[in-house]
Amino acid sequence: MSKLLDELLGRSEDPKEPRKFVFFNDNDVEGYTSQEDFLASLRRQKKVKPFWVDNLKTVIDNMALGRSLSGEPSLSKDDGQEIIWCRFSYGKTRQNLQILNECGMYDFVKDYATGRIQNVPSFDEIIKSMNVE
Repeated sequence: MSKLLDELLGRSEDPKEPRKFVFFNDNDVEGYTSQEDFLASLRRQKKVKPFWVDNLKTVIDNMALGRSLSGEPSLSKDDGQEIIWCRFSYGKTRQNLQILNECGMYDFVKDYATGRIQNVPSFDEIIKSMNVE
């Protein structure tokens, strides 16, 4: 009976192991986006709403520090753009940050929230790792 429940509810006998951190999919299918698409997205965001880039940096830096999301990331619309709301809690503070849902960001945030990825590098380290001039 439990095997039927596991099958129907999508449970597996072995819990998902945290995977090594891979952000770019240029050389690894486990990544979330290509370096080229990520850079183009950042440049576009900087022109339209610069705070989106600042918020993305803060979200990734919070992950690098191992801070917890205080709930599931949620989606909404802003001027026709799909936005991800990320809520971090640490100490007695809460941060509500919105980032643009491009380049696999929703999957990236969800994977972090569920513990599927760990040891996230800082935003600066991700940018420095890019093979772009």
